[in-house]
Amino acid sequence: MNANSFTKIMSLKSNKELEIILKEKNDYNQEAIQAVVLEMEVRNLIQKTDDLYKDTFREKVVTEI
Repeated sequence: MNANSFTKIMSLKSNKELEIILKEKNDYNQEAIQAVVLEMEVRNLIQKTDDLYKDTFREKVVTEI
């Protein structure tokens, strides 16, 4: 995942602010969420992007069944 126009902004956010943005991801555009994920990876708050997206996909599949 590469840096984008939101990367600098998200690097200035607290861990809690990043978590809130990620939880409310439907209120933000895709580039903002990518920057949040990248920053959380840099801070070792999440393991890796693949795990995050697998969980999101898994939740979607479970709720659709």
